[in-house]
Amino acid sequence: EAMQEENRLDSHFVNVKWFGAEGDNIADDTESIQTAINYAHENGFEGVYIPHGEYKITKPLILHFNLKLKGAGSTKTYFIVGDINDYVVIYGDKYSYGDSKGEITNLCIKSDSDTCLSKGIYLNSGIKFYDLYCYKLKTCIQMAKNTYIDNLKIINSTFAYCCGEENSYVIDLRGNLD
Repeated sequence: EAMQEENRLDSHFVNVKWFGAEGDNIADDTESIQTAINYAHENGFEGVYIPHGEYKITKPLILHFNLKLKGAGSTKTYFIVGDINDYVVIYGDKYSYGDSKGEITNLCIKSDSDTCLSKGIYLNSGIKFYDLYCYKLKTCIQMAKNTYIDNLKIINSTFAYCCGEENSYVIDLRGNLD
């Protein structure tokens, strides 16, 4: 059944496995996932599907405005990060305006390091989170400076063991402050 899930063809989503992602927490899956995201964006797909697995991420993934990033579930699909000292996912860009249909759903962003340098998601526009789990990150969600977000929904999500050091936040929506 896992193989059927991995190879399923969905006319609305591309599967990261089609682009070489392994999901074994050994191979670096960053480029394969970014290639899938770019392909979905350039070819009019609704989003990117990430099957069950542990996907090693070594630099930020840029999720284009209005795209969806969908895992198999927050206890099945993991983005595993080390000390990348940056965001795992950057959503939209400073020129993204209007009502966003973007979503990040059914996945876990987890650090495998005790130094807590990695951050979760950086927002340049509104987005919906559903079944998102963030673990051992310096900041789970941060809004861009001078960004107005009018469509942020966080549903059935958990933010656990954030580092709690100075300048560490679970959700930082102070982007419009100087």
